[in-house]
Amino acid sequence: MPTNLLTAMLALSVAGVDASNPQQAVETIGTSREGRPIELTILADPIETAHERPAVLVVAGLDGGHRVGPELTRALIDRLGARHAEILDEVTFYLLPLGNPDGAAGGRRGNAGTLDLDRDGMLDEDPPRDLDGNGMITMMRRAAPPLDDPATHLPDPADPRLMIEPDPARSERATHTLYIEGIDADGDGLIGEDGPDGVDPLRNFMHRWPEYEQTSGPFPLSENASEAIASFVLSRPNLIAAVVYGPHDNLIRVPDTDGRDRAGGSPRELAPDDKDGHLAVSERYRALTGQIHSEHTDDAGSLHGWLYAYRGIPAYASTGWGRPEAADPVEEIDDELPTPRNPDDALWLAYSDQVRDGSGFVEWSPFEHPQLGAVEIGGWVPGFRSMPPEGEIETLAAGHAEWIAELARNRAIIETSGPEIETIAGDLSRIRIGLRNVGRVPTRTHQATRNRANRPTNIRLDCDPELVIEGRMLTQVERIEPGELVVLEWTVRNRPDRPISITVEDPVLAASTLIPVVISQ
Repeated sequence: MPTNLLTAMLALSVAGVDASNPQQAVETIGTSREGRPIELTILADPIETAHERPAVLVVAGLDGGHRVGPELTRALIDRLGARHAEILDEVTFYLLPLGNPDGAAGGRRGNAGTLDLDRDGMLDEDPPRDLDGNGMITMMRRAAPPLDDPATHLPDPADPRLMIEPDPARSERATHTLYIEGIDADGDGLIGEDGPDGVDPLRNFMHRWPEYEQTSGPFPLSENASEAIASFVLSRPNLIAAVVYGPHDNLIRVPDTDGRDRAGGSPRELAPDDKDGHLAVSERYRALTGQIHSEHTDDAGSLHGWLYAYRGIPAYASTGWGRPEAADPVEEIDDELPTPRNPDDALWLAYSDQVRDGSGFVEWSPFEHPQLGAVEIGGWVPGFRSMPPEGEIETLAAGHAEWIAELARNRAIIETSGPEIETIAGDLSRIRIGLRNVGRVPTRTHQATRNRANRPTNIRLDCDPELVIEGRMLTQVERIEPGELVVLEWTVRNRPDRPISITVEDPVLAASTLIPVVISQ
């Protein structure tokens, strides 16, 4: 990673923060393995009461190689404060641009830990290498490999730059072996298999934690970044939604609503009852950001998975940027020529060729490998498929800021009505109050009510218990749908010298209402 880019990325956690702006503050929530601060920007008006209102959390940079997330989040700090300031007195935004500063500093996905990926008792002894000296590490392909290293791929007949696996139904035969660019430094027969990569914080959270993979850590929350974020989340019950930028996506790709975790207790990705609400948010995401394509990697152990499955918080995973439209080689190709086997790769290649002057793909070039002999080096430019062209971040951020601000505006809002007081007989009175959700979403996800992670709405009758004839002193309402009216009532004895009031508290919506009850004599 170029030094100037690295410096810019490491400064993203505080970039755009104006110390004199009363709507902004920076809080250090943890420290990386190498001592770098993990800093959170808070946007609220006024900042002194930021934690006393509902909040949206935005996290980026847990994958140290995912550059667009930190840059996009830095731009969001500017835009939310400048273009959507009207919402800051109602909703707080917590934005963490660079969750894994050590990974960004090392130009790698994981953190600063060391792993024995090939389990040979040595650490980082066989990293990928830039053999051809072009400043990047791509791939190597070897034609007609020996029997002890059998071929696994062949060039795509539609475009020989792309490599595909053979299809037995087409009577295809593998002709090449693929490797990461590098050598076999430790003599175990593997190429570049044990490089300097640490634990991936995005595989270190509890939900579906991959316990047998080294990159997921020795146990959940073993890493500084994941532990710091989890601690922050647990300390902030006012979170109404979260957005995580990284290699995962559940906005363009429809999440799995059928699968369960290994214990069968939590949905693999999304509970069926929450699907409609999630799809409505994802539809607005596509409309406001203009993003219609996305990459996706396995999200076992992910932050957004834990936020939703364990905490019941609506959590949206976004790559931030996906492949723009380009001429479709599948449609334009002659009918007599083969169709590209992997349409997505073919479309990325068309985008690289037609829009980016071929800058996304290194053409295969012959190279005499010191161990393998004749090979070709080439393939996708690292980061090309996850980072937009320079200068597009601000345009991209405009749509993302509008979408995130809409998430905040469409939150659940509880309005109270009453009390209505009816004299029954003598000194007996009936008290009624109403709670209506006038927002656009339910007060809780179905998953939150299922695992009871987020506390319910509490309605407390404050008076001498001896006055209560009928009704609960404390009523808990798990979920209120948009537009739904919940009516509660009590029968009490009227004693002028003993005051009665009703308190409505919602820890997630950061709302508290005191309703005095005055019974006429």
